[in-house]
Amino acid sequence: MAGVVLILMGLGCDMQTAGTSVGTGNPTEIQVAFTQDVAGTPLSGRLELYATTQIPVPGFHPSPLATVAFSHADKVAITSDALKNVADSLWPAGSVEGDSIYHFNLVVMGDSAGAVVRDFGWNKLSKGFTVVTGALRSGDVEAISVGLKPWAPAAVRIDSAELSPNKDNYLFLYGTGFSARGVGGRFDFSALPPGAQNAYLISLPTHADDASGADSLFIYGLKSSIQAGGTNSVGVGTFVGEVPLPDSLKKL
Repeated sequence: MAGVVLILMGLGCDMQTAGTSVGTGNPTEIQVAFTQDVAGTPLSGRLELYATTQIPVPGFHPSPLATVAFSHADKVAITSDALKNVADSLWPAGSVEGDSIYHFNLVVMGDSAGAVVRDFGWNKLSKGFTVVTGALRSGDVEAISVGLKPWAPAAVRIDSAELSPNKDNYLFLYGTGFSARGVGGRFDFSALPPGAQNAYLISLPTHADDASGADSLFIYGLKSSIQAGGTNSVGVGTFVGEVPLPDSLKKL
């Protein structure tokens, strides 16, 4: 996995889009140009779309809602057509505004570098994207420029006494594909973006008895952010919310 993650809910960012918003209305295409050291940087990989509050762990929906593959390109585009067939049931409630606005992040997944740009919106009624701050509008196309940065593996250690012993404990980054399952209090991310990242903890039932009578799962923050490229020792922080227990976890 690759990228510089801009976490939702104002929890951190280390990449900015470039340009100025112009024009009115809703564009039907978002064009993402890649830059590194100013010059254009051809890249091969995927442009992945995740709901802003999507939880990428088993039982929920770890896969992107839409994907555009590209090869040796310095830019890639996603159109409104890529979202029109995504089932409403795949969008978490926290990513939907009213009955028509769906909020999402775009994740550039290159072999060794990438980026994540957050807080786009798609209007299901008009079939257009909401204007993104810092984008350059031209006709029906909204263009942004993102700086590619390398990723690195990361290990996170949490005292096992703070974890649910008979459950599958996961750390994850909202609205991306980044997650890691805990084994004996150690969580190994195959890759994380550089810089401080805010990860969250969720504990999944492993047997039907664990889920008996439960209708929701709790999510906790960590006492400190985590960094790629080394081992992070952290503690479990405060309760930040709860989500409905997926049907698939009720039938283990």
